Amino acid sequence: MDSKRVANYLVQYFNSAGDPITNLKLQKLLYYIQVWYMVHFDGNLIFDEKPQAWVHGPVYPSVYRMYNENNGLPITPIVCYSDEQLEEESNIIFHSEEGKEFIKAILSYYGGKSGFMLELMTHNEEPWKKARSGYDSIQPSNVEIDLLSAAEYYKNQLSGK
Repeated sequence: MDSKRVANYLVQYFNSAGDPITNLKLQKLLYYIQVWYMVHFDGNLIFDEKPQAWVHGPVYPSVYRMYNENNGLPITPIVCYSDEQLEEESNIIFHSEEGKEFIKAILSYYGGKSGFMLELMTHNEEPWKKARSGYDSIQPSNVEIDLLSAAEYYKNQLSGK
């Protein structure tokens, strides 16, 4: 699966809910979807692109570039999906009922939070901090966040370790 396809789904999802999403929030949601997917689905990735530890949190560069022209403004799709198209895309990306329940749970927990709040959350979590080790707070970086150790970190959060 392509990260851009999942990103487009999220843009369409939030737009259809009347709450257009910013690139900042989109990046963090992609990150949380990826790591929690790995936790819940035996280490499998939902898409192949790896996040980088940028100043404002995890970023998927290809997705960032796709929506960069919006700067900090909400992303408005050129063509909006109907409810049926959104459901069809969800079926393609998340395959099973378990996958669709997974995305509902993730968006229920993280989706109502602002991009800034999600940024703060990632900044206080070990995977981003580890990847940013040795960098000043405003120093650019393209270091990848280790998804295996990130999934282990979130798995441990579930078990209270």
